[in-house]
Amino acid sequence: MIQPHGQKVRRADEIPGKHHLRALRTIAESPGGRQEWFLRARGTTTEVLTELIEAGLAMMQPEMTDGRDVRWIRITDAGRQALTAL
Repeated sequence: MIQPHGQKVRRADEIPGKHHLRALRTIAESPGGRQEWFLRARGTTTEVLTELIEAGLAMMQPEMTDGRDVRWIRITDAGRQALTAL
């Protein structure tokens, strides 16, 4: 399960469920990460994204593109290690 706020996931089997795993795999498929809207359009909830970020498996990087805020979600080294261990 996702650990309480501030604690990091240590092993792949701690990724809580299929929604988290699917989102993490989708993020990992793109070398630069995915925009938040892309993930949300495919059914990933804000809660799942927040839990992945809090667990240290993903990170959010806001950018300004054409005068609008764009949030990129990128996989972390810990997220890659967790996926590789599966």
